[in-house]
Amino acid sequence: MSKKSQERFAEKLHETIFRWNKTATLQALIDQQDPILRGWARETIT
Repeated sequence: MSKKSQERFAEKLHETIFRWNKTATLQALIDQQDPILRGWARETIT
């Protein structure tokens, strides 16, 4: 994975975590992050 790709991934995670409503439940945050993490895993494995 390129440095630029890693930076985009980290920025996307940061954006969704800190943009998310602070009163959201942990499960809601996990549900929000799950597709991002699965996509990243699929991209790095292949």
